[in-house]
Amino acid sequence: MRTKLFLLFICLIGLIGCLPVREPVAVTRPVVVTEMPTEVSVSTAVPPTHTPPPTATQATAATAAPTNTPLPTNTPEPAWPTTPILFVRDGALQRWLPQTNEVELLVDGVNYPIYASDIVVFFRETKPQEEYALIVFHMPTRTEVELFRQPAGEIPNIRTGETRYVPPGTPITVSENGRWLAYVLQNKETETFTLSVHEIQTSTQGVALSQVIFSRELPMRFKWPYAFLTWPTANELSWMEPDGIWIAKLDEMPVTSELAILASTNMARVYPMDPAKQDQGPQWAATTYIPSRWSPDGRFLLAIERFPSEGQSHVFQIIERGSNNKFQLPDSAIGELSDRALWLDQTRVLHFRFNGLVRIWQIPLEGEFLPKLESEFEAIPGYEYLEAENLLPLPNNHLRFSDTSGRGLYDLDLATQKTLIIGDSYTDRHLWSPSGQYALWINYSNQGEAQVLLDFLNGEPPVDMTHIFGTNSCCWYWEPAGSE
Repeated sequence: MRTKLFLLFICLIGLIGCLPVREPVAVTRPVVVTEMPTEVSVSTAVPPTHTPPPTATQATAATAAPTNTPLPTNTPEPAWPTTPILFVRDGALQRWLPQTNEVELLVDGVNYPIYASDIVVFFRETKPQEEYALIVFHMPTRTEVELFRQPAGEIPNIRTGETRYVPPGTPITVSENGRWLAYVLQNKETETFTLSVHEIQTSTQGVALSQVIFSRELPMRFKWPYAFLTWPTANELSWMEPDGIWIAKLDEMPVTSELAILASTNMARVYPMDPAKQDQGPQWAATTYIPSRWSPDGRFLLAIERFPSEGQSHVFQIIERGSNNKFQLPDSAIGELSDRALWLDQTRVLHFRFNGLVRIWQIPLEGEFLPKLESEFEAIPGYEYLEAENLLPLPNNHLRFSDTSGRGLYDLDLATQKTLIIGDSYTDRHLWSPSGQYALWINYSNQGEAQVLLDFLNGEPPVDMTHIFGTNSCCWYWEPAGSE
C-alpha cells in the first residue's frame, strides 16, 4: 500500500509539473462601491433569462495552448459575465456586478448565509459571544425579518485553550425557489426536537414570514445520521426518522405528510468497540439510507447507504419513493476515497468513480425496476485515484468538473467521451458559474501568497480579482438569474 501511495505521489508531481501555467492578468477597471439603503429601494425583481450552454465547438476552442506572453496593452477587455456574484467579506454581504464593476454592500452582520432565489438567510451576532439571531433578508427590497434568537455555540481550541463563539448548530434549509424556510429546534428542558416550516412572503414592500404552517415533533434526537433536511421538489420537504424518509407537501392546505421511503432492512455486522466485549463476536445492525440527491421530478432518491461498522465503505442506492424499489450502483464506494454521483436528468444517473471511471445509468419509468448501463469510459485515461469535485452537468450533454489531485478544470463531452483541460485550478476551492462558462477560484503561490482569479475558460490567462473579493472572503454564490 505504501508503495502504491508513493508511486501515486510521484505521478501527481509529474502531472502538476506538466500542466501549463497561465499567469493571471491584471485588468484595471474603476471599482464603484455603493452602500445600499435599508429602506425599500427596488420594487420589481428582474425576470430570469437563459443563455444557451457552451457548445462542443466552444469546448474545443478552450484547448488552445495557454501562453505566458503578456497581453498587449490594446487587447480588448474580456467578455465579462453578466450574472452578479454574492460574497461575504468583513462580515458584510456584498454583490459584485461584473458589467459595471460595481460592488454593492447589501447588509452587515452576516454569518453562514444560505442563498435561495432572491432570499438570503443568515445568523447575526446580537450579543457578542452570547447570542445570535436568525435573519431572513430579501435582496430586491433590502428588507429583513428576524425569526428567533439562540445562544452562541462554543468551540474550544485544545491547543491554545481559547474558545471560539459561533452561530448555533441549528439545522436550517430554504427551498430553491426561496418560498419555504424549514428548521429543527431542540427544547433544552424536554430534550425533544421539533421540525417547523414557514412560508417566506415577499412583495414590493418587503419580506415577511407566515406563522408555522407545518410542525412535527420528531421521535428521535435530530443528530447524525438523522440531521438531514432535503427538497424532493420546490414545494416538498423531506426529513429522516427511524422508520424511513418522510415528505411533507407544503403547497397543500392543510399540509400533509407521508412516509415515502421505508428504512433499510439490510443488515451488516458490527464488531464491539469495547475490548472486553469483543469475545462476544459481531452483532447485526441495520444500514441507514441518507439522502444525497433527488431526481429533478422528485420521483427517485439517490441515497447513500451507510454501514454501521467502522472501516466499511458506504454505497450509492437509487430508491423509488412509494414503491421502495431499489438499485445499488455497482462498485460504488464512499469513504476515505469517495465516488461522486448525480442526476443528469429525470432518468439518468452519472456515477463518477474515484479511479476516473464514469458510468451512466438509465432508470426505467415503467415495467421492471432494473436500471441499464448506458455507457462506461475513463474520464482521464491513465489516472489513478482521480478525485473529482464540483461536478456541474450542462444541458448540452457536457460535464464540468475539477480534479483536486491534478489541479485542473475539465470539460467532459458525455457523447464523445472526450475530456478537455479548460483551465488551471491549484486549489479545491472554486466556483463554477451556472452555465459553466466561468470559474472563480483562489490560487496559492509557492510563497503562500493568495489571489482570487476569474477564469474565462477560453485559453486566456485568468484575471486577478483579489481587489474585488479579497482572499478573506467566503460564501461565494453566483446568482442563478442572469445570462452570464
